[in-house]
Amino acid sequence: MGMLTTAWAATAMIAGGIEFQIDPNASSARVELCILSECDSDTSALEGFITAAFDCPDAPREISLEDFAIRVRDNIDLHLDYGFLGDIFATGTGVAVLHVGEPEPFAAMSGANFTVFGADYVKEGTIAYEATGVMCSTFQSFGYPCSANFFLDTQPPATGDISGTIAVESTQIVLTGSLDIEEPLDPNNPDLGTIRLTASLRAIAARPDTADVLKLKARCRNGQLKATVRMADESHDGETARLTVNGEYFTATINGDKAKLSLPGRAGAQTVRLIDPPNCQKTKTADCG
Repeated sequence: MGMLTTAWAATAMIAGGIEFQIDPNASSARVELCILSECDSDTSALEGFITAAFDCPDAPREISLEDFAIRVRDNIDLHLDYGFLGDIFATGTGVAVLHVGEPEPFAAMSGANFTVFGADYVKEGTIAYEATGVMCSTFQSFGYPCSANFFLDTQPPATGDISGTIAVESTQIVLTGSLDIEEPLDPNNPDLGTIRLTASLRAIAARPDTADVLKLKARCRNGQLKATVRMADESHDGETARLTVNGEYFTATINGDKAKLSLPGRAGAQTVRLIDPPNCQKTKTADCG
């Protein structure tokens, strides 16, 4: 059968951000399969995680989705009935949507609401099918066997919008979100049919103590940018601080109660943002000339 043969995988990023665990009891997905104008769908609970960063977790005004793995927990059972022409029976296993690549850029929130446009993702899972009757012959005329698998991880990366809300509570942060993506079942033959995933989820993370970070400073001399993170105590000694400079990610080890980042050869305005540990420090700008 005609399918892409390159397997795509989510890129591992430096661990960080606030990890939200998806609540299967409050999260669900509908998976719809349409082949040659006939459709069927099935639903399942969701599981997995979403990692996000905020300008200030205590009162967020900006959000960056850094990573996610949204997994359909149960098998998806589908029956496409073409009457006297036959049937297509299909089972989806391990269906998932995984973030790929760099963290998404920070997006401004509107109150508690957010939308991340064009989040990069790949799919995972298998759609096993069996076509009977005339539909078997129809599949063969398209170049497919009557019984085989579609492997979703052979499809290229794509982008989709994720919208939701953030609720900051005394001990936790609650993220609710929705995702609606639809793609060809086989990109090499888009007229064959589509697979669509519509998800609604609720995810929870412990609320971090932003008071652990006392100060972020940045200055530049002779093209050398120096950023310093001052912690409240030495309890984070040995951990990794994560910063962005003009949107590019860097890391620095926390030694005692400080983390220092030094970057030579910089020119122009340098905007420094501290991502981890979670904090409410404002971005700093240094002029490197």
